[in-house]
Amino acid sequence: MIRTVIIDDEINAQNFLEKTLEKSFPNKFNIVEKCNSVDSGVTAIKKYGPELVFLDIQMPEKNGFELFQYFDAINFEVVFTTAYNQFAIKAIKRSALDYLLKPINAVELSEAVKKFENKSKGVWPKKIDLIIGKP
Repeated sequence: MIRTVIIDDEINAQNFLEKTLEKSFPNKFNIVEKCNSVDSGVTAIKKYGPELVFLDIQMPEKNGFELFQYFDAINFEVVFTTAYNQFAIKAIKRSALDYLLKPINAVELSEAVKKFENKSKGVWPKKIDLIIGKP
């Protein structure tokens, strides 16, 4: 099972994501904690060492990008979940695995999970192979 932390200040968004993951991927995710702030998310990440973090950007007090300053090395994948598309470039620069706009679409969530699984296995996506000229 994939150890996962969800960080979002909206309880409904946390619950929706959790239920969608459970429904779409039964027995694949172990959601070790749902957090409503950057600070509680940092604590959960340090405590559980998740493989995957779903991270909202716009939250009271601190935004999701501030989470990264609390770690010397990022040894987990991040899927940003936000209602705002203007942060996409910043997320790419942070090496986000994916960037999902709310309300989260189940098909896009499935694609993000597939990216995570492929990256974990060391498999490059076909789009990259096309860009660099591999058959």
